[in-house]
Amino acid sequence: MLEDKGIDKIIAISHLGWDKDKDLAEQVEGIDIIVGGHSHTKPSDYPAVITDAQYNTPTLVVQANEYGKYLGRLDVDFDDVGLVKEYEGRLIDVAAKDADGNYVYAEDQEFAEKLATYKAPLEELKNTVVGKTQVALDGARDNVRTKETNLGNLIADAMLEKASKLGGASMAITNGGGIRASIDEGDITLGEVLTVMPFGNTLVVLELTGEQIIAALENGVSQVEQKAGRFPQVAGLKFTWDPEKPVGQRIVDVKVKTWEGYSSINRSARYLVATNNFMAGGGDGYTSFKEASKVIDIGFVDYEVFKEYLQQHSPVNPVIEGRISIYSPLKDDDSDEDHKKKENKKKEEPSTSPGVIPESELNVTTTDGRVKVEVTDEAIDKVLKQEGFTAVIDQQKAVGPQVNVSISATSIEKLAQKGIKVTVATPWAQVTVNPSSIDTQGTTPGAKVGISVEQVQKQEVQQLLKNLPDNLDLAGDVIDVNVTVEDKEQKIFEKPVRLIMKLNKNGQGNFFIYRIKEHGTLECLGGEAVKDENDKVIGYGIDLGHLSKYTVMEFKNKFTDIDRHWAKQNIILMAARDIAKGIEDTKFYPDQSITRAQFAALLTRMLKLESTASENIFQDVPDNAWFKNDIAAAYKAGIITGKDKNHFFPDQKITREEMATMIARAYNYATGKTLSGDGLPFADSMNISPWAKDAVKGVYKLEIVEGMAGNLFAPKQTATRAQAIVMLKRLMDTLELY
Repeated sequence: MLEDKGIDKIIAISHLGWDKDKDLAEQVEGIDIIVGGHSHTKPSDYPAVITDAQYNTPTLVVQANEYGKYLGRLDVDFDDVGLVKEYEGRLIDVAAKDADGNYVYAEDQEFAEKLATYKAPLEELKNTVVGKTQVALDGARDNVRTKETNLGNLIADAMLEKASKLGGASMAITNGGGIRASIDEGDITLGEVLTVMPFGNTLVVLELTGEQIIAALENGVSQVEQKAGRFPQVAGLKFTWDPEKPVGQRIVDVKVKTWEGYSSINRSARYLVATNNFMAGGGDGYTSFKEASKVIDIGFVDYEVFKEYLQQHSPVNPVIEGRISIYSPLKDDDSDEDHKKKENKKKEEPSTSPGVIPESELNVTTTDGRVKVEVTDEAIDKVLKQEGFTAVIDQQKAVGPQVNVSISATSIEKLAQKGIKVTVATPWAQVTVNPSSIDTQGTTPGAKVGISVEQVQKQEVQQLLKNLPDNLDLAGDVIDVNVTVEDKEQKIFEKPVRLIMKLNKNGQGNFFIYRIKEHGTLECLGGEAVKDENDKVIGYGIDLGHLSKYTVMEFKNKFTDIDRHWAKQNIILMAARDIAKGIEDTKFYPDQSITRAQFAALLTRMLKLESTASENIFQDVPDNAWFKNDIAAAYKAGIITGKDKNHFFPDQKITREEMATMIARAYNYATGKTLSGDGLPFADSMNISPWAKDAVKGVYKLEIVEGMAGNLFAPKQTATRAQAIVMLKRLMDTLELY
C-alpha cells in the first residue's frame, strides 16, 4: 500500500523495548530503521543490524539509553530502491567533559532559563501527598542491602499486588539497591516516592522454576559482605540463609505463600515471579532471570505502582515479618534451660499467621447432613490474646451440604475491636468475614451471628443453569453464602467478604467467579487465581460487597489474536462480562484504533443501558447500523453528544480527551456525582480542549486514564481497542460494577 504511494523508506518509532524491537525487525519486512524506547537500553552496537527472516534485508535498530543522558546520531544512505546501503551511528554523551573537566557541549542559556520556570510547579508537584505511614519506613542503604526492612516489604507487596492482578504473579523479588532512601512517619509525598525509587524501572512477570528462584536468591545473598545492591527484598515467599556457608550454598530454606500458609518451594514447579525490568534482563547478577520460560512485560513504572498502592492502602504500617531470616542453630554454649526459655518466649509472642481453632473448642453437631459449628466464647477469648491472628474454623472434611458457624454477637464485637477476621473453610469454598462489617447494634443478650456456606444440590444447579451458554463450563460447586444476625440476613458489607472457590478442574484455562442471580442469570465478577505450594492453581478468590449464590466457571476464549498481547487477561475478562466484542467472530484486533461508535457501545454494555431506535437523533447513524441502539442509549443517558447538533461521526477514531469525557459522564451517570479532580501534571495540559479539561482531571485522579511517555497526556491521540478495554475495566473496578 505504501509502495503504491511512492514510499520506499520506513522509519518506525517504537516503545516496545530493545528485545522486542529486534524481534520486530526480524519478523516484519519493509522497516528500514527502528528508533526505540521503553527498556532504557544503552546498546553495545549503535546501530544494531537485524536481517529480516524472509528477504534478508537489513533493519537498523537504535535506542539512546535514558533520561537524556545520550543523544543518538544515525546517518544512513539508501540505494535506488530504498534499502539501507551504508550507515554510521554513535551515542553522544551530552554530559561529557574534556581533560580540564569542562563540559564538551556548552549549556544552552536560553533553554536553561526556560527550564528554570518549571522549578516552582515541579516543587509543588513533588509536595503532593500520596499516602501516609504510621511508622518510619526503613530504606537505609546498609539495611536494604543486608536484611529485610519494612520499606522493602512494602515495595515488594505493591509489586506483587499489581503483578498478581495483571500477570498472575504469586511472589515478588526486587533488589535492595533500587531502594535509595527512607521515609519518615506521617504524610508521604510524591517527591519522597521518587527519591526512594529514582530509576523508573518497569514491572515484569517471569515464569521461573523453583530451582531458578533459589539460584536468584543465592545471587541475592552472594555479596552481603560488600553490601551490594543485589540483596533481595521479597513478597509471597520467605527464605532462610546462612552467611557462614560458601557463596552459592547459602540458601537454607525457601517457602512460598499459599492460601493455607507457607509451604516449601518445589524445585521443579513453575512459578510466576514479579520483578523489575533491570533484574529481568540479568542486572545485579540475576542471570537465572534471563532463563525465564515466559516474560510478561506489565509495563507500569515502579514508582507509579508504589504510589498507587499507597493511595489504596494508606495509612500503612508495615512490619518485619520474618520473610528473610539468618540460619541460627542451637549453639553449644546454650544450655537446655536457656533454650527452653527462648522457646517459651516464642510461644508467648503474638502470632501473625492464620490459625485454626482446635476442634476441641468447637461444639460440632450434624443434623440431616448439615453441620452446625458453635464457636465458644472461650475459644474467641484465646484468639483475642493473639494480636494479628485470623480465626479459622476448618470444616474442610465436613460431610453434608451445609456448614453453619455460630458465634456470639458479643464475641463478634470483640473481634471487630481487635481487627481479627473470621475464616470458615469448607469442602467447596473458603469465606473470610471482617467482623467490623457485621451489624450487631441493638442485638439482644445472647444473640448469635451465623456464617453459612451451603453447597447447592445437583438438581437445583441443573435448574438454575439450564440455559448455560456454550462458552461456559461449570468448574466448581455452586454455593450459597449467608451471614445472619439473630437469624436476620445481612447482605451488604462495608468491608469486603473474601470468597475463595475451589476448582474441580485443572487450572489451565480462563476461570472466573460468577454470581448466580434470580432465574439463573449469570454475572461475571472476575477473581484472582489461588495457588498451592507447587504454584498450581487450585481455586479463585474475590472480594465481595454483598452475598448471594456463587460458582466458578471456565470461560472459553474465542479470540485467536490476543494470545501474546499485554492486555489479554483484561480482554478475556471483559468478553466474559459480555462487554468486549470482536470485529470478527474469532478476531478482536486489540491494536486497531477504536472508533467513537465502538467506545460508546462498550460503555452502553458496561452500564447495561437500554433504548429504542426512535431515540436516535443523529443523521449519520444509519437505521441498519449495528451500533444504532447503543448510540441512542448512550445519548439518552447523557454519556455522548454529537460533534455538532445532528452528527455523531461514529466511524471516526476517538481521541483520548473524548474518551476521558465519555468515561467521566459514565461515572456521573452511575454514581449521580459529578467527577472532578485537581490539577494536571502533564507538560501538554494546555493542549487539552476546554470542554474536556475537567473530565481529564477527574479520570486522571481516579487513575482510570494515565499519562503517556514524556509526561504527556496526548489529548488528540487516538487509542487502541485494547487500551479502551483496560480503561473500562478500571472504571468498572472504581464503580464496583460486579
